[in-house]
Amino acid sequence: MYKRQAQTLLHHIAHLLEIPQDHIDHRRPLRDLGLDSLTATRLRNELHTTHGLDLTAGRLLGPEPLHHLLTTLTPQPTP
Repeated sequence: MYKRQAQTLLHHIAHLLEIPQDHIDHRRPLRDLGLDSLTATRLRNELHTTHGLDLTAGRLLGPEPLHHLLTTLTPQPTP
């Protein structure tokens, strides 16, 4: 489950930031890769709507390296 969710997040990040997935450094926070508040909100909404992943825009913009975000992904139950 984790691997699929991580790939989903990486795909969305690469698409929104318009960079290849292999150029994403997992050791850096997303804000260092060019994520801004508008893009973080779009990413958060897409992940929540399409995959049930619950990451706040604030967390996406925080100091956490991407690899840490990827290891803590958990889908939220659908009502």
